[in-house]
Amino acid sequence: MAGERYTEPDPANLSEAQARVFEAIKSGPRGSVAAPFRLLLHSPELADRVQHLGAFVRYDSSLPKRLSELAILITARKWNSPFEWHHHVRDGLAGGVPAAEIEAISERRRPDFDDPKAEAVYDFCTELHTDLAVSEPTFERARMSLGEVGIVDLIGIIGHYSLVAMLLNTFEVPEPEGTKIPLSD
Repeated sequence: MAGERYTEPDPANLSEAQARVFEAIKSGPRGSVAAPFRLLLHSPELADRVQHLGAFVRYDSSLPKRLSELAILITARKWNSPFEWHHHVRDGLAGGVPAAEIEAISERRRPDFDDPKAEAVYDFCTELHTDLAVSEPTFERARMSLGEVGIVDLIGIIGHYSLVAMLLNTFEVPEPEGTKIPLSD
């Protein structure tokens, strides 16, 4: 991606609403204001709402880190979002997603799972992204593995990170400098 569309508000010239959201993001669990949120500052009210949803689905959902990061990686790969992929490979590994699963997702292959909950998350995310719905057998496996709260939180993760990927892709946010993201088809 060329990156010519990627513009951020100047931190020195933020409006009162932009500055309020900027500080809320910076002082929250993220500790910084990354590219997606800098873009969202063009619409400070949306930025504030998205950052609250993002903080919940990333840090406070009912899903353990391993499963939430798996869902984020599946979504980043679905949308071919290099920026999102780069940041969540690191977080996924730290959260317990095996490197072999990450490599398979990168190559659009089904991973070999040793965890039935991870397999249920993979099937649910993949089916929802591909078919725009989830079959009864996939739903029931997810319900047995995650419960209904887990399914709702999983959909929240997928939705939030799809929004972020669309934003990053539309504004052609470049890959982090010095990285080569293996997202080819």
